[in-house]
Amino acid sequence: MLGYAIKQEVSKQLGGYPIDWQGHSAAVMGSQIVLPIIEDDLDYPELKYHQMLGYGLHELGHLRYTDHDPWDWAVHNHGRFLGGLINGLEDVRIEQVMICSGVDQTLFEGAINAALEDGYVDADDRNNICFVLAVEGRRLNGYRLACNSILDESPWSSPIWSALKKIRNAKSTAEVATISLRLHRRLQ
Repeated sequence: MLGYAIKQEVSKQLGGYPIDWQGHSAAVMGSQIVLPIIEDDLDYPELKYHQMLGYGLHELGHLRYTDHDPWDWAVHNHGRFLGGLINGLEDVRIEQVMICSGVDQTLFEGAINAALEDGYVDADDRNNICFVLAVEGRRLNGYRLACNSILDESPWSSPIWSALKKIRNAKSTAEVATISLRLHRRLQ
């Protein structure tokens, strides 16, 4: 599938939201979705389209369902590490909301499995907790992932498990921020 066709189809599926195809990863910048670079004239496997659509739908979930005020407040008052914890758990929450609205879960599975292609992270590195939250939260939500869980190998497995169980009932970013702040305190 030509890169140009991937871009056109992803844009259509995202309802015409503005997309910047110059990123190194997927993100939201203001009201714009940033997706990894796709060359217009290169031919990509069909899998690439599904991965880009999964990334795009994930970021669309942030645009639709993430309230940045409690997240920004938490980062301002408690630091960037807490912001990463919020992101890991908010990723899980917004994808569940998107799935409940009709998005095919396999698109998100493909995107997270693509992020895991180079392997999972070390369980005993504190800097990896945010990513572990995002991966293991999705696994708890029934995603089929191409890696084994490392959560029980982590020295922080108990507080992480607790946060992951609580996130399943979170209805807002403010609730995610509260759960993340409790986790942050338990990790210190």
